[in-house]
Amino acid sequence: MKKIKLWGQKLIRFCSRHLMLVFGILISLLILFFFYRAFLFGSLWLRLPSRWQAQIALNRLGLSAYNDPICHEKCFISREIYKKVVAANLDDESVEAAVQKLILAEDNNLIFRLELVEAVALSKQGVFPDYLRNYLEAGSNLELKDQIQELFVPGGIGLDELRRRASSGLREDRIAALELMASNSDSALAGFYLELITTDPDVLVKGAALRALSNLSVDPDWSDDNFLTQLESVTLDPATNQYLRRDLVMLWSDYLAEKEDWASQVILSVYEDEKFDKFSRLFAADILNRQSSNNYPKPEIGAAEWQEYRNHNVLWENN
Repeated sequence: MKKIKLWGQKLIRFCSRHLMLVFGILISLLILFFFYRAFLFGSLWLRLPSRWQAQIALNRLGLSAYNDPICHEKCFISREIYKKVVAANLDDESVEAAVQKLILAEDNNLIFRLELVEAVALSKQGVFPDYLRNYLEAGSNLELKDQIQELFVPGGIGLDELRRRASSGLREDRIAALELMASNSDSALAGFYLELITTDPDVLVKGAALRALSNLSVDPDWSDDNFLTQLESVTLDPATNQYLRRDLVMLWSDYLAEKEDWASQVILSVYEDEKFDKFSRLFAADILNRQSSNNYPKPEIGAAEWQEYRNHNVLWENN
């Protein structure tokens, strides 16, 4: 007991003599702890060099596949981020080699392999890699072969089947179907996309449908008065998700060339209505200022508001 007391007294004397050193050590430990948590649980890893990002994304995607075979909303959002990071770095030979090895390993987790095939499809944009082509011919896992067929073989899934998948079922399956439909740029689907945007209860499905609609060139054959009325209604609905409204404002900017008066009025209505979020109004102001000689002041947005917007925007853009 005396030894413990003496040791405590020595520690107190040391700390009092070297107060700045002790303070510096404590601050350093707090900073290290902050960065550790930011890398482990936050999005700070997305600011690392690309190859490191890809490695972290692969590791996290693998852990998610093993730990969460049934993937719900938060898990799904995270996986979409990981897949897009992997896809963005597949031009790096070492990353592509690692992905190829993981996909072809028959003893590897099937969910992980399926997610990686989706990442390859995102990156290759229709180019069919030889190793996946070979697996389609000689591979042993039927579910993996089906996915390769769907993602890389033209006509592998019919349009009617894609519409059925996009209309109901698991969210991730619906979004995947909409992404496949968007790659076809079929203007006949404009009405189907609009129906999902205006009536579907799932905001992430709405977002996927809006991205697909935004991929279509504006055509008077489908952008008639009824179509634009419905689009205006969801844009100006106070209940519309702010990130969806922001993307709707951007869509209206695409219609300025063909439907200038209508599009300008909708964008102006978003800008002038202060019950809408500041960021949709900010985008509206930018579009109006580019479109006309008038000067539309931008909404004042504080640093905390910007940070909250960026944090949620990362999740929305990686769905």
